[in-house]
Amino acid sequence: MKPLQCKYATPPDITSLSLISHIIFVTLLLINLLVPLPQGYKILEFQDSQTANLTPYDIETYGDGTILIQLTSSYNLSCVEPVLYFRIIHPNGTRSSISVRTSEIPSFNFCTININGIFRYYIQAYPLAYGFIFITYVNSSDSSTAAVYGLLTSFNEDVISNTYLHEASVDRNGVVQPPGSIYYSKYKDNVGFLYVGIQQNTGHIMWSHFTTPNLENNFSITLVKGDLIYNDGGSSVAVKFSGFPSFSGGFCLVVSRVYGREQLYSIVSSNSSSSPNLSTNITVEDPVDVRLKVTASFISNSAGITTHSLIYSNPFPDLDVFMMSCNVDYGGGGNMCQLAIKLIQEIYAKEITNANDAQINSLIYGGYLLTVRMLTIQYVYGYILGSADVINNWTLPQPMLIPPNPHAFDLLPNDTIVSLVMNDTTNEIMLVSSDLTAQNSTGPYSNPQINSTYPKVNAQIPLRASRINITYQDPVSLSTQNVSIFRPIDEADLLRQTYSGQSNLCELSEDQRTVTITVFDSTFNEPNTKYYVVIDPNFVVVNASNEPLLGIPKGIWIMWTDESVTEPHSDSLSILLRLSPEGTRYFQNLSSTDQSTFFTSICSELTHIIPTEEDRLLSLNRYQYETTSNKIIFAILITAASNISKGSSYYLSEDLNTMIIMKDFTALSKTINASFLDATYGAVRKDDLWNLYKDGIIGFASGLALFALMLFIARHKNNQVQNSVIFKFALLLLSFCFNVIFIFTNSRDVQALYIPSLSIIIIAFVLEGISGTFLLIRDANTNSQFHDWFQDHIFVVIIFTIFSGADIYALRVLSSRLYGLKVFSAPYSGKTLKYLLWIEIFSFFIKDLPQFIIQILYITWTLNYNIIPLITLMITSAIILFNIIQVLYHLSVWCIRRKHQSSSVGVRNIANDYNEHSKYSTTPSDNDKNYSVRYWTTGREVESVARKDEDVRKITYRDVVDEGAKLRETSTGKMMIVQVGEGANVKPLSSDVITTKTPLLEDGAVIGTMGKKVSIETTMVEGEEAIIETTMVEGEEVTIETTVMEGEEATIETTVEGEETTIER
Repeated sequence: MKPLQCKYATPPDITSLSLISHIIFVTLLLINLLVPLPQGYKILEFQDSQTANLTPYDIETYGDGTILIQLTSSYNLSCVEPVLYFRIIHPNGTRSSISVRTSEIPSFNFCTININGIFRYYIQAYPLAYGFIFITYVNSSDSSTAAVYGLLTSFNEDVISNTYLHEASVDRNGVVQPPGSIYYSKYKDNVGFLYVGIQQNTGHIMWSHFTTPNLENNFSITLVKGDLIYNDGGSSVAVKFSGFPSFSGGFCLVVSRVYGREQLYSIVSSNSSSSPNLSTNITVEDPVDVRLKVTASFISNSAGITTHSLIYSNPFPDLDVFMMSCNVDYGGGGNMCQLAIKLIQEIYAKEITNANDAQINSLIYGGYLLTVRMLTIQYVYGYILGSADVINNWTLPQPMLIPPNPHAFDLLPNDTIVSLVMNDTTNEIMLVSSDLTAQNSTGPYSNPQINSTYPKVNAQIPLRASRINITYQDPVSLSTQNVSIFRPIDEADLLRQTYSGQSNLCELSEDQRTVTITVFDSTFNEPNTKYYVVIDPNFVVVNASNEPLLGIPKGIWIMWTDESVTEPHSDSLSILLRLSPEGTRYFQNLSSTDQSTFFTSICSELTHIIPTEEDRLLSLNRYQYETTSNKIIFAILITAASNISKGSSYYLSEDLNTMIIMKDFTALSKTINASFLDATYGAVRKDDLWNLYKDGIIGFASGLALFALMLFIARHKNNQVQNSVIFKFALLLLSFCFNVIFIFTNSRDVQALYIPSLSIIIIAFVLEGISGTFLLIRDANTNSQFHDWFQDHIFVVIIFTIFSGADIYALRVLSSRLYGLKVFSAPYSGKTLKYLLWIEIFSFFIKDLPQFIIQILYITWTLNYNIIPLITLMITSAIILFNIIQVLYHLSVWCIRRKHQSSSVGVRNIANDYNEHSKYSTTPSDNDKNYSVRYWTTGREVESVARKDEDVRKITYRDVVDEGAKLRETSTGKMMIVQVGEGANVKPLSSDVITTKTPLLEDGAVIGTMGKKVSIETTMVEGEEAIIETTMVEGEEVTIETTVMEGEEATIETTVEGEETTIER
């Protein structure tokens, strides 16, 4: 490429800008800044074989420094080929080309139109968002149907959308005008863009606010709000506007109008060949009432115009604004406008001649760029404005020959200007750039207010670091906009976290200059990985002016995590997630197929945002309805890492938990399905049952142990206490309570178990309660001894009758002899005990066993297994085990009895004399070493052995039988005292003759003895008969004492072999 050669014209004199010289620059914000300039510029290569025959037409820049050059291919003298050609120069220097052929844009949009001396096409390209180009055009040249549209295309040459923006503007001659202007932010892509135009026939300003296409809205463009700023009596011709995005969000739209004349002026441009003249020939019909007003309207992102303010007015007649440029002050001074005002009359203005366009741009690092464009010879002059008295030339050629394009240069975010420049010898168009910042002011953050950061640009940061910070030059206050952290992945940017300055996650230092930003554990979660931080404008405001500050654009504050760090390996984990109320409603309305797809989609989205490898997160397609929260819980699996360099499943679950809890501040809130996850629940590992409930489990086990200790103490004090009854009843009562709690708090988790669980508990309660009431009433009516006991303890009986609804076994507590208390010594009849036994067996099959099965199904089908079902299962299992042990015990006793009966020698089996009424029997075991006494109670056999070689000289009957065995009374309620020594053989008699004082036998008794030293005492009552039979062996003695009431008879029969018998009557 040939070196740049330019012809220099005499620059316009702009050293005297005042009202007297008829051109005034009114700066609403005064600037006192002297800006020294660097020297030189450089030429950028942008063309190659693909673009060699194309002519640059326009230049725009993206917020990250990417340069967009629009090119055209000549078709004829006034039109170009109807193809969209673009050249893209990326910040790293790489270049790419785009060409889009579209039938949506009518061909007249590619033809030029003269607007105030500048030739331009109808089409205009805007870099709304990186990766996309937005082209505005008019759909028709017919003034009755003409409308402005916006075509969105991508860097991949795909047409994304074609959006209606507004009706087209038509001048007084009926000529359709090009589209209006579009204002957007290069630093934030979530504020949308503003389309602004003028209704030429009315002077109304028409505006429409649209969303910016991005990933969050699926790259759609939607109208947010639109309205008119009405002409309130001013000129419909002498009206200008300027707009810009404000740091506080939304837009500011500034409008200037001239008032007081029906017809403002007609412009007659001077065509002097020596120098273009900004002066115009003005026809003024009524100049007396002329005055100038400038108003500012602030447009929010959602509510439209929120304020409408007069910011400048001038009562002098014959004034007009010929140039207006408004923008924010990057130093924190607020919003500002520069106005160039001229006198509306035919006057030769020597200060600036041969010029008809001027523009002022605010520079990030201080000062302003003033460009003055000369129409006829396409020269542009550039000046850097400091204070009111300091003006410097820019570092590009002065003047600079540019193509006859409306927008031949633009500013990058770092105050570097890029411009299309023509070689006046070869007419070759080149791309040049120059840094306009002061050398001692240039910083790495594109923000003059930022002194330093932690970490520094391109520095390392620890893996899972918990904080970063920014230090400003001036004291600041936290504001409403966001700080965000991203991780670049291929061509996309993965959001790690984002929140506003006013959240409780940001902290301001005491000197109000340093902001500390909390970083989530899940943010910097990958070693040796690039991240960058974006600070939105208005993240902080300057305390002195309360004006928002510029932030840090994308791709500036870059940092890297430490080199690879080995994390401990962990196996695959099952994770529980819960849907929010909205997610639960959404899920319940899906079909079964869509529900399965829904869980798979959530896993896919989570895989992307964590991020991790594909197939690390898998849906288990299992879910349940949690009744306590009325939400859906479902399970996923985090598989173990394939190697140690990958994130462990444990840390993945921790990252997932953090991202869900903080979902409002992470990419999770941007997803389609995963955004339905409940932030109050997080991600819960299923293998945490012991850690979650160990206190409850230990407490429950301790309670049972303490209860067992109390029973042991009671047994020690009174060996007649039936501890097994007390212990089993406690388990049954706990089982009832926890089953009720389970039904109303957990059973709905698995809908199929709720009705069966509720039905079992209700049916069992009713049947057992009725049965218990019936048995007690029956025994009170037929058993006089129980009747007396019943009358003495009616209140306790009522309580245990109610308990019998929980379990019929409660009635056995009344006869358990707990602590030897009479209240727990109920004298049940034998039939009552039999009925009680059969009801208990029935209850086991209709209640205990089904409840156990339900608990097994629940633990199999459920996901969120908590403490209530766990304890319920433990108690139910203990009851089942207890019953099985009891059955096996009594079965073994029955087998032993059968064996002993078949091997009895030399023993008189009185049971043969009294058939099936036998209740007690003793037989000697092998070698005559011990005797066993069997006692059947309520249909079950209890065995105890008293060894002959132990010092057991006198054993009461209850000492011989196993604990829990009870001595029964007969229905007659009579009494007999019996003491049985070793080897007692006790058989019942079929007649109702004798009963016991401590309830023992039913329907009479025969007491037969064999062996040593038998002592039997009996007290007879009127009308009763006692038959005592004993068979003695050699060397033994029997003493029988009886007291006979008046009118009664005692008969004693004895057979003695070789021994003396003494009978005392």
